Amino acid sequence: MSQARGLAERGNSKGALRVLEDWLQHPPVRTSDADTLALRLEAARQAAATGEPARAASHLATVQRLSNSVSRAPALQVRLLRETARVYAQIGDFRDAVPLLSRAVDALASTEPAAAGEAANALGTAWLELRNPSEAIAAFEWARGLLASAAADKKERVTVSVNLSNAELAADDLPAARAAADRAQQEAEGDASLDDAVNFARAQLLFREVRLTEAEAILQEIAERPTVSDPALRGHALLLLSTSRFDRGVYPEADAAALGKV
Repeated sequence: MSQARGLAERGNSKGALRVLEDWLQHPPVRTSDADTLALRLEAARQAAATGEPARAASHLATVQRLSNSVSRAPALQVRLLRETARVYAQIGDFRDAVPLLSRAVDALASTEPAAAGEAANALGTAWLELRNPSEAIAAFEWARGLLASAAADKKERVTVSVNLSNAELAADDLPAARAAADRAQQEAEGDASLDDAVNFARAQLLFREVRLTEAEAILQEIAERPTVSDPALRGHALLLLSTSRFDRGVYPEADAAALGKV
């Protein structure tokens, strides 16, 4: 395991996966179910990192089959649920991630509400990916309650409120989406590091209200910022900006956004 992790830390996920699978196929010593489970989970992570979802899914299936081997260690079993769900989400298999995340939230809610809130937020995101906004809304509301009881930091609370706004938009409930976006802005408390996430949610609301110029201005500001608080957000902003410009028939500007040259 240490050799595989060393390779992974150096960016050689394929090498790490090869080491792990060689061990699993030809173990030099007798390996317990719990050890095999840990090796399989790590192999799934590395397969996901190399862009081989089918290979990752095969390892994850074995992880689930062996999960009872840690049933006497509830904390370890919950961590296993969360990590297995994380890899399922990484390979785009949100349908298998959902029940694991739901079980993790149930198990953590009474003892570790902050961790349960993080898992509930991931559950809502998975439901959004499955195009089920009503379940996503329920999960994000669940996350809000858990994070409130845990006095979680504002970044986590803002993230959940932004995600809830997106889910309400997907459900075509514009007033509820606006209320969630407003709450995210209040929870950010003027923290500049959270501005981009809050403003991105505002831009999506403005698009739904057909206030295209205002929405595009916000997205352009996010895209042009030298340092974005969430690197992935710049890509989302450029995609939305390019799509909006294309829909308006402004093709050169749409190409510029698509190429990251806003």
